[in-house]
Amino acid sequence: MFKLNLFTLNINFKNMVSPIKNVQQQPPKQQHNRSKIIIMEGNISAGKTYLSQKLGEHLGYKVFFEPTTTNPYLSEFYKDPTKYALVMQLWLLNQRYNTYLNALSYSLKHNNGVILDRSVYSDWVFAENCRVEGLISKDGFQEYLNAREKLLSDIPLPNMTIYLDVSPQECLKRIQTIRKRECEQSITLEYLQGLDLCYNKFLDDMMIKNISSNKQPQQQQVLRVDWNQFGNPFSIVDSIKLNQSFLSDNIDLPHLNYDLIEYENMVESKYFKNEFVCSSNANIKTNTFNNN
Repeated sequence: MFKLNLFTLNINFKNMVSPIKNVQQQPPKQQHNRSKIIIMEGNISAGKTYLSQKLGEHLGYKVFFEPTTTNPYLSEFYKDPTKYALVMQLWLLNQRYNTYLNALSYSLKHNNGVILDRSVYSDWVFAENCRVEGLISKDGFQEYLNAREKLLSDIPLPNMTIYLDVSPQECLKRIQTIRKRECEQSITLEYLQGLDLCYNKFLDDMMIKNISSNKQPQQQQVLRVDWNQFGNPFSIVDSIKLNQSFLSDNIDLPHLNYDLIEYENMVESKYFKNEFVCSSNANIKTNTFNNN
């Protein structure tokens, strides 16, 4: 029987800047014309980190990397995935959510674009794959979805999703011959194939802005790039710069039904309180949220 115990995600927001501080004087579309969010997606070892770095350099965007090096569950998950799948996925969901908030805050504060090396939105890919493989129970997956819905309910979707399309076979080859991370050497081709299938479902969902039930469906920019052979980052930069919809689209803050001051108060009460309570089958310790 699935037993739920409450745990608290302790997040230190003391020094964090509200995403819409100092925005009251002008509409966001005028003042934040360079505020963009790009998420870089792809299977394990697709080449996301390298390309994120290069795009950040060429576009002048700040890059926010996935905190995989501090994941306390990753090594154990690869050894015993059934035991650690849910607890790790909830931990990653919180980490990626924190990173997204940090990137959003930076983008609006500095009126500049940001790139995220994987995001809180694609966290579903890994949770869904674990569910399909039987590593997360039906009740456990519902618990994950409930937590995810709470976190995504009022954050804006990215302006663009870049997906590096690499075959599972090529990803496995890169894991074994290029990355050579010890904890990843037990990854199987079947696991990567499962992620590939789930990523395709995710990309279909990202074509419209309907991930959270309170968002109105709208066209979403998705740039799918064949990366089975490492390509030239400049070609992707050119594709971005020539995309008029992306250039004219600003961060879609869910403020349309709010006075800006009311929205700021709502955001602060929801995001910037000291504790967010969720439930799980384990106690999870999280890192403090660092504001850049």
